Amino acid sequence: MLVCNVDAAWDAKTGGCGIGGVFSGDNTRNLSTVSEAHNHVTSALMAEAIAVHRAVSTAVYSNVRSLVVLSDSCLG
Repeated sequence: MLVCNVDAAWDAKTGGCGIGGVFSGDNTRNLSTVSEAHNHVTSALMAEAIAVHRAVSTAVYSNVRSLVVLSDSCLG
């Protein structure tokens, strides 16, 4: 099973965020760690969504057919 743990940090004052993702498990050879900064992000939830999107996009680009994405985001 291939797993990607993602996380994001968002600054409400600037609207900037940093995202990250680390792949582990089977067939991680062709997958690089995700690490990016973004501007004009409207919320912490949006920052987490960007992190998930980037993890899935990276996996799809590498022809991954099955992926588990884990996030610490909570709506509550």
